[in-house]
Amino acid sequence: MAEAQREGTTGQPTAAEAVVQLRRTADFLRSLPIARLSRGEPTVADRGRQLANWVVSVAADIAPEQRPPADAALPTVGDQAVGDLIGMVARELEYMSVAATSVDSKDAQLVIAELIRDCIQLRRTG
Repeated sequence: MAEAQREGTTGQPTAAEAVVQLRRTADFLRSLPIARLSRGEPTVADRGRQLANWVVSVAADIAPEQRPPADAALPTVGDQAVGDLIGMVARELEYMSVAATSVDSKDAQLVIAELIRDCIQLRRTG
């Protein structure tokens, strides 16, 4: 958790802090040149897409009463739009966490802490 604290979060992970980290990650990805987004295996853009999909799953888990339809899917976006995709799911997580009944559970806090770490890791290795 020391990594997260250096990145501006508190010791107790919250959905609001995850939203902040997601927005930072979205801004970071928006600022990268296409060549850098396409670098690596998986690419930085692919890792961003994986993160976005995971955020949707986390949001649905913490607010099951707000869960989207089963056949709903994130839009398919090009590498240059992955930052916007992360920004969109950050807004969704923020909305869902307000409506959530289980966001303060120990399991939810562990998942949110992992989400925060993944955001920081993507920015450090992107």
